[in-house]
Amino acid sequence: MVLLYVVAELFVNGEIVQRSPERQRRVEPQPQRAKDRPRYNDRTRYVRRRENMG
Repeated sequence: MVLLYVVAELFVNGEIVQRSPERQRRVEPQPQRAKDRPRYNDRTRYVRRRENMG
């Protein structure tokens, strides 16, 4: 669910295009994926916080 939210945000930001190749590469290595996971979560948290604060 969280991943979907992030994907939608990336789509709106147009960053999904740049993350497309990285996403495929991350699917193979699991350790890297776990490291990127918290990063995305942090981003969604910030976005949600901004919406709540605004």
